[in-house]
Amino acid sequence: MSSASAAAPLPRIGYDNSLSLRLSQAARLKIVSALEAGRLTPARNAQPRWRNTWRQAASCLGQGLAIVRRAPRLYLLISVVYAMPTLLAGYLAGYLREPALWQRALMLGLPWVTIVLGTVVIMVAVGYHSRGQPVNFGRVSGEAIRWVPRYVWTNVHTSLIFWAPIGLLVAARRWQAEALPTMWVPEVLVGGLWWLFISSLALYLHTRTLLAPFLAVHSDLPGTLAALEAWRLGGQHFLACFATLVLGTLPVGVPLVLLALGVAHKLPGPTQGAMLAAAPDLIWAGIQLVRPEARESKQLPATGRHAVPEPRPMPENSSYRMRRANPHARLMLA
Repeated sequence: MSSASAAAPLPRIGYDNSLSLRLSQAARLKIVSALEAGRLTPARNAQPRWRNTWRQAASCLGQGLAIVRRAPRLYLLISVVYAMPTLLAGYLAGYLREPALWQRALMLGLPWVTIVLGTVVIMVAVGYHSRGQPVNFGRVSGEAIRWVPRYVWTNVHTSLIFWAPIGLLVAARRWQAEALPTMWVPEVLVGGLWWLFISSLALYLHTRTLLAPFLAVHSDLPGTLAALEAWRLGGQHFLACFATLVLGTLPVGVPLVLLALGVAHKLPGPTQGAMLAAAPDLIWAGIQLVRPEARESKQLPATGRHAVPEPRPMPENSSYRMRRANPHARLMLA
C-alpha cells in the first residue's frame, strides 16, 4: 500500500486501544467523490438528532433496569438498608427539641452514610452484575468501603465545579436585591429570571460532571482525571447525558415527590412540622430509592459503543498501573 493510502486512525472509542478503527485516505476520497457526483445520498429515513438522543437515553434506561432485574431483592435491600441512616437522622431532627451533643453528632453524620456509602454500594453492585458475577449484600458493602475515598475525592472536584459559579450567582442575586432594587420591573419577574438562569446553569453543570463518579469507580480513573474526562464527555455528548438524567430520575422521582406532598398535606399540625424539620433527610432517603434506576442508566452511548467502559471491580495496584500507563497522571492520582 502506498504512503498516500496510509491508515489514518479515527478517534479512539472509550479507553481500549484495541477498539481504534482505521479508514484509509483512499477510501475517504472515494466517499467524497461519490457525494460530489450525486451517486451517494444521505439516508432518507434519518431520524432527527433529538429523537435519536431520547432513544439512546431510553436504551440506557432499559439496560439499567435489566441489571436491576438480575437481582431485584439485592437492590431493594441496599435501598432500604442505606436509606435507614438518613431516616433516623430525620426522626431525631423532627422530634428532638433540644438534642444532646451525641445526638447532634448522629444527626450530622448519619445522612452521610446514605449519601456516600449508599451510592458507592449500588455502583459496586452494578460492576459485578454487569460482568455476570453474583454478589451478596455483605460483599458488596465491604467492597464499597474501598471505593469511598476515591468517590469522595472525585466529588470534591465536581462540587467545586458546580458550587463555585452557582454560589457566586446566588450571592450576586442577593446583592442585586439589596443594592439595586428594581423600580419599574416587578420584583417577582426579576427574581424569576434570576432563578431561571441559576437553575439552568445548575442543570448544565450537573450534566457536564455527572459521569465523574462512574469514571472514577467503573473505569478506575483517579479523581482529578475522572472529573476532567467527565467534563469532556459531558460536553461532547451533552444531549445524551441530559436525556439519560431526565429519564433515569423523573419516572421514579416525580411520583415520590407527589406522594410525599400528599402525605404531608394529610398530616396533623405537629406531625407536619416534624416532617418539615426532617425534610432534608427525607429528601436523601428519596434519592437513595431513585438511585438503582438512575445510577445504572447513566451509561453514555457513543459511536455504537459505551464511551464509559464496562463496570468492573477494583483491580489490585490500579494506581501503579495508571502511573505506568500515563506518567503525566502522577500529579492527578487520587
